[in-house]
Amino acid sequence: MAESEARTRAVEQSLNIQRVLDEMLNISLPPLTMKEVLLKSLDAVLSIPLFALQSKGSIFLAVDGEQKLEMVAQRNLPDSLLQSCALLPFGKCLCGKAAATREIIFFNHLDELHEIRYDGIQPHGHYCIPIISGDRLLGVLNAYVEAGHERDETEEGFLKNVAATLAVVIERKLAEEQLEQMAHNDSLTGLPNRSLFSDRLNQTLALAERHKKPFAVFFLDLDHFKEINDTLGHDMGDLLLRQAANRLQSCVRKSDTVARMGGDEFTVILNETKESGSIEQVAKNILKSLLDPFELNGTSCNVGCSIGIALYPEHGLDSETLLKHADSAMYHAKRERNSYCLFNSKLKFDS
Repeated sequence: MAESEARTRAVEQSLNIQRVLDEMLNISLPPLTMKEVLLKSLDAVLSIPLFALQSKGSIFLAVDGEQKLEMVAQRNLPDSLLQSCALLPFGKCLCGKAAATREIIFFNHLDELHEIRYDGIQPHGHYCIPIISGDRLLGVLNAYVEAGHERDETEEGFLKNVAATLAVVIERKLAEEQLEQMAHNDSLTGLPNRSLFSDRLNQTLALAERHKKPFAVFFLDLDHFKEINDTLGHDMGDLLLRQAANRLQSCVRKSDTVARMGGDEFTVILNETKESGSIEQVAKNILKSLLDPFELNGTSCNVGCSIGIALYPEHGLDSETLLKHADSAMYHAKRERNSYCLFNSKLKFDS
C-alpha cells in the first residue's frame, strides 16, 4: 500500500513539474516583453505545491559585456533588498557567486557569504541556480526556502530543469528582440529607421492633437558627405555616419526621436516644443556639433549639415505634410550650407 502511494505521489510530482515547464514555454509564445515573460515564469515556478519553495524569489539576467547581474523579475522581496540587488557584480553574495562559478549555490542559513543584509532580515535559505545556454551565462534564478531546510535532490533537479527551460525562454525572447531591432532600426547607426520614425511621428501627432501640444520635425542632410565617400571610401563614410548619429542624439532629449532615413539624411522629432527660440537653439547646437571635425582613423574631416524645420500645427496637421515641408526647408538651407531654415507657409524661409 505504501509503495503504491509512493508511486502515485511520484507520478503526480512528475505531472506537476511538466505542467510548470510547459507553462513556461507557452508563456514565451505571445508578444510579451522579456520582463513580462520572466515574471509569469517566476509565478509558475513558485506556485508548484510539491516543494518547500517560499512564495518569493527573483530572476537576474547577465548584463551584456559586463560582469554584472540585473534583477529583471521578482516577487515579494522588500524594497531595501531590491535597491541593493538591482545590479549585482559577479561574485557578490550568493547569486553573484552562482554567476561567477556557474554552479548551484545552496545555503539554508545566513552567514558571512550572504553579504547583502537589510533591516528586518529574517533567517532563510536559498537556491541560486545559474541559467546557462551552451557556454553562455544568461542569468541566475534565486529561490527562497525556510531556514534549516535540507537540500533535496528532487527539488534541486526541478530547479535545474526550470533553469534549463528559462534558458530556452530567454534565448527565444532575445532572438525576437533582435529581429524587432533589425526590422525597426538602422543596421549601421542603430537609430530608428524610416519605418519606426513614421510610427513615432504618428504617435506624436496623436498625442499632440489630444493634448494640444506643439512639436517640431527636423529634416537634416550632411553637407559634404559625398566628398568623404569619394575620397576616403565607403568604410570611412559609414564610420562618419555612426559618429554623426551619436552627436545628433547628444543634442536632444531622451524623449525626442532621432532617425536615419537613408544615405546621409536624418530626421528629428522634438516633442512638446513651447517656444520657437528653444527649437532654434537645438538647431544651432546640432549645426555646431556636426561642424566639429570628425576623426576617421587618423584623418580629420569637416562636413556640417543643413536643417529644415516644420512645426505642428502651424506647418501641417499630418505626418506627410510636416515631413514634406521640413524637407523643402532643408533644400532651401542647402543654398547656404551649415544653416537651418524654418518653413514658411507663404513659401518664404526664415534662416
